[in-house]
Amino acid sequence: MKHTVAIFACMLFISSTIYGQFAIRPYVGVNTAKMTEDFEDIHWQSQLGYQAGLDLQIGSRLYVQPGIQWELIRTDFDPDNPIPGFDTEFKASHIRIPVMIGFNALPLESGNIFNFRLYTGPDVAFTISHSDHSFLGVEINDDTYNKLHWSWNGGLGVDILFFFVDAGYKFGVSEYFNKDEVTNPARTNIFFANAGMRFTL
Repeated sequence: MKHTVAIFACMLFISSTIYGQFAIRPYVGVNTAKMTEDFEDIHWQSQLGYQAGLDLQIGSRLYVQPGIQWELIRTDFDPDNPIPGFDTEFKASHIRIPVMIGFNALPLESGNIFNFRLYTGPDVAFTISHSDHSFLGVEINDDTYNKLHWSWNGGLGVDILFFFVDAGYKFGVSEYFNKDEVTNPARTNIFFANAGMRFTL
């Protein structure tokens, strides 16, 4: 009987802690991507990309934030010997699944209209489309890309009423290109900024 009461009390405590601390957050944002390694005679130049996504915040002072995101990154090839009129834009789109762990500076229960957060965690990205290029001895095509990429994130968020802004950096953990096809060990680092709305349930 005592064990039953203890289990019930524990479940009640967990339920009361989680209830009201569950939020849905749709957002849009921009990014700039940087390849960590250049090709021989070819350099990467960051361009502006964008993303849109949806995530969940579960918890109070300490929270877990799983989500899903569509992302487009853009860079340019910058050859040492440019070819006039040649398209040097590189684009790739990904579906990302991040899982962040965050910390709110202020307790949510206090009803503050302003709060800020720190967060970190991994994500995995699946390539769904990309540019193909073949010039200056470089082949970039469907066989060249790794279809799955891992990153580690860190950032800062600010909440004002039900609006929020997040900014952070993704550090590429896995190589972007298939090393059986391209010997370049480039990873993708991405700065991002998102803005959206927070709906508490």
